[in-house]
Amino acid sequence: MFSQACQPLQLEDSIADDFDEPGREALVRAKGHMRLARKMAKKAARATRKVAKQGEISRACRKSVLGKIKNVKKAIPRGKRLRQCILR
Repeated sequence: MFSQACQPLQLEDSIADDFDEPGREALVRAKGHMRLARKMAKKAARATRKVAKQGEISRACRKSVLGKIKNVKKAIPRGKRLRQCILR
């Protein structure tokens, strides 16, 4: 699961321009993408809870969707994992 999250970041790093410090630049870009991905996961979880509260989806469906969102958030590399992923 973690390797699947790393691949897009490594691909972007290989495509990026190599002007200044490629490691630092790639890490800064990756951190921005990581924050955005976590933010979107948080929005999706809130929307799921809101829809469930309104009675539009069942508890089982809500539980399933929130479980998938949780797995996605776990797959997003952070901290040491992110640095290892980018700076290889």
